[in-house]
Amino acid sequence: FMLKDAQVQVLIIQERLKAQVSEFGYPIVCIDSEKEMFTQQNSQNLVNLGTHENLAYCMYTSGSTNEPKRVGVPHASLGIYINSLKQSFNVDLGDSYLQTASFAFSASTRQIFLPLCVGATLHLATTEQQQDPFLLYDLICTRQIRIWDTVPSAWRNCVETVLERKKPQGSYTITNCLQLILLTGEALDRKTIRQWKGHLDDSTTILNLYSQTESAGTISYHSISQEWENPNDIVPLGRPLKGTTVHLLDKYFRRVEAEELGYICVGGDRISRGYLNEPDLTAERFIPDVSSDHPGQRLHNTGDLARYRFDNSLEWVGRSDQQVKLRGFRIDLGEIEAVLRQQEETSEVVVVTRENMQGNPRVVAFVVLHRNQQVTIEELRTFVIQRLPTFLVPAAFVLLETIPRLPNGKVDRRALPEPTFEQPTLGEREGEALNPIEQKMAEIWAEVLGLDRISIQSNFFELGGHSLLASQVIARINDRFNVALSVRDLFEQPTVASLTEAVQQAQKPSNARNVEEDLAALLDSVDALSEEEAQALLEKETRKSTG
Repeated sequence: FMLKDAQVQVLIIQERLKAQVSEFGYPIVCIDSEKEMFTQQNSQNLVNLGTHENLAYCMYTSGSTNEPKRVGVPHASLGIYINSLKQSFNVDLGDSYLQTASFAFSASTRQIFLPLCVGATLHLATTEQQQDPFLLYDLICTRQIRIWDTVPSAWRNCVETVLERKKPQGSYTITNCLQLILLTGEALDRKTIRQWKGHLDDSTTILNLYSQTESAGTISYHSISQEWENPNDIVPLGRPLKGTTVHLLDKYFRRVEAEELGYICVGGDRISRGYLNEPDLTAERFIPDVSSDHPGQRLHNTGDLARYRFDNSLEWVGRSDQQVKLRGFRIDLGEIEAVLRQQEETSEVVVVTRENMQGNPRVVAFVVLHRNQQVTIEELRTFVIQRLPTFLVPAAFVLLETIPRLPNGKVDRRALPEPTFEQPTLGEREGEALNPIEQKMAEIWAEVLGLDRISIQSNFFELGGHSLLASQVIARINDRFNVALSVRDLFEQPTVASLTEAVQQAQKPSNARNVEEDLAALLDSVDALSEEEAQALLEKETRKSTG
């Protein structure tokens, strides 16, 4: 859909990805395997016909229609945005900046262009480093990262895991190199800040950022370096970046008074074109800025609700629709509802967020089936997994006879029952005591998930686990058993029993016979080598591997 919607004319990829996209029929250029072809081209620079009004990039956001919306950002908007970041964040030559955001998210534009445009060093974290808190922490320390730009849940995940390892050492300072931490992508509660008050260097500054893809990225920021004890639960959104205007308007687009709720509407020269090929939606969400002295200026209605605090900073209240931010992902609950309604047995669907026993928000789906229809929760979960990314899959499904409603006919969300996130847990397997590895694994799972006991056959993700918690589990397992499992291993083997087998297999010492068999199997697949070459290489590698 995205390739067709963007009217792609050519795909520029790596050779290893060619098989995955060749079926779409687009012209393909492989940048790593066609170097010889590049050297034969004219070396003269092309005439630059681009202007500041041309698009710099298109980025997709999710929607309740189950089809992403394409946001077009011109070069002028991106340039103005990066320049305002330079003036506001004081990133300078010699700084080291850690990039962790997916290239599909607007945060990546800030993380990439800001350091490069000021001459700072940009460090790209690998997928493995992003998923393993210990690897990420080691990267921060060894590369002396000064600026870490991430989402609060990922930051909290890394801090919790690292502190667990440092606790026996009696050292509670995370690291002295971090001077600026930028947190964005989800609401930041004051409890999280206070919890880590003593674990950061006194000179570390933490900024809470408010961002929207439609406005090219960060809109406002709030420094919380000196406000640890503020009693407010939610950290405010702060004040706009230089060159950015923020208005709080009611549904008639009139300014609201102090303490009144209003829609956050963003103005300035950095606003995107809108939703490409969606003129009606663009007209709805990008409205004329009647307060501007410049004709044609627009405001982007973000759909977020906020109020002005006593100090004129913004305090985020929530979404005006069903869109929420969870673990850094912008999730449209209506998108999940739309997919569940495609299930033939379902009659009504309501998707909400609820906190589990540990106070962490989870997506919950309440489902009413057609009369005389039968479907299991596992079947519903499988149906969603096949159609949506994993971060959109509800943590709990609840089957109801009817959906509670208010007198006006709208869904009474407060009357929806509390879901059960965790399965009944057991401590033994068929009356037999767990072996030492199973016992320790169950303890690790219980600590991370906040449960008293874990059945070795319980599914990690059905117990309320998600990708961030999975990285914590794998990091602790690798540290405890001196193995090198990956988060993918937990996705493929999501029970204590199956993951224990993976640990035991990883702990087995390799001998010369295993090495020889593995190398022989590998060399059998290499047609380019002659039998003599293969035998010589096999003997060489076997001697090297066995000392």
